[in-house]
Amino acid sequence: MITLKHLLQNPSLSSFRLQNDGANLDVKVSNVCILDYEFDENTNTKNIFYPDELILSSLQVAKNDEDIFYNIVKSLIDMKVSALAIKDIYFQSIPNKVKVLAQENNFPIFIFDRSLYYENIIVSIMQEIKEGESISLYQQYIDKIIAQSLNDDEGFRLLQLNKDDYYIFAIDGNYNFTNNDINSKLVNKVYNYHEFNIAFIKKDHDLEYYLKYFDDVLKDEYYIGYANTLNSLHGALKDSLNSLRAAQINNVRYVEDYQSSYYSFLIENIQQESFQSFMKTFLSPIVDDEMMLESLIVYVLNDFSIESSAKQLHVHENTLRYRIEKAQQLITKTSSRDDFKINLKLAITIYLDNQNKIK
Repeated sequence: MITLKHLLQNPSLSSFRLQNDGANLDVKVSNVCILDYEFDENTNTKNIFYPDELILSSLQVAKNDEDIFYNIVKSLIDMKVSALAIKDIYFQSIPNKVKVLAQENNFPIFIFDRSLYYENIIVSIMQEIKEGESISLYQQYIDKIIAQSLNDDEGFRLLQLNKDDYYIFAIDGNYNFTNNDINSKLVNKVYNYHEFNIAFIKKDHDLEYYLKYFDDVLKDEYYIGYANTLNSLHGALKDSLNSLRAAQINNVRYVEDYQSSYYSFLIENIQQESFQSFMKTFLSPIVDDEMMLESLIVYVLNDFSIESSAKQLHVHENTLRYRIEKAQQLITKTSSRDDFKINLKLAITIYLDNQNKIK
């Protein structure tokens, strides 16, 4: 699915100026059409366009007539089109009553430069939509492989990969892989999977070599999960995504030896009701105390180091010790400090995973 927000990142639409702030840009766009003389007093305007279409127009039919402009926008809203983009020949801005109507319905209206040709805009948008449909298809394939609705042989074939031993890297970072990455023969395939990239790399080098490669190309803040397909394709895809979640929870670039860590069990079962109930009960005495909760999160993420946590929080070490002791007294008066740490790490891990899902 391609959204309007995604399309606006295309350089060919750089002159599109949104006329009503706060409009919904997360709407789906499935097609692009031109509105010319479809609207006049003798035309039945019903079903001229279809839901999720982006409409381009100069609105020549409405020039010097705000009422016609208003009725056109009202009809487009009723047809559930995605947005209206107007070439700035007859209108350099939209009338106030049209803006009010659009804002009431979260309907995006754009003005764009008259130098742009409809044909070029349409070609750019349709190419994006076609690529989006391809991305959506591969997302479905990966979902089916993970759910074991497709076996490994079918999975390799549909993902256009030779059946071989690969590292799979699930990546959350601000980097768009290009054909140059593929042509370098280091990365064999990259797929967009929801908000992540999933890269397949044949195991020609050791893991550290590839982790350094991603460190060099990603540069900015990123999270990465990894696994290999030695045992199964579906298991490696699931493990790479789960280890990515573990990295996000811990705010580290990646979690070493994920499969042998307690995260491999926890993340697999973290949404079970018993785990969620434990987290809510354990943290309930302090969850509304933002300062206390932040201190405990930092304490856990710094492997219970008072010194490192106090530096990060910009407080004295004794202040942090007091907060932790107070938290333990509020949460449980009977457990030892070691038991408290074990339960605290589990509860905070579940809490942070839930927060990541909300984001």
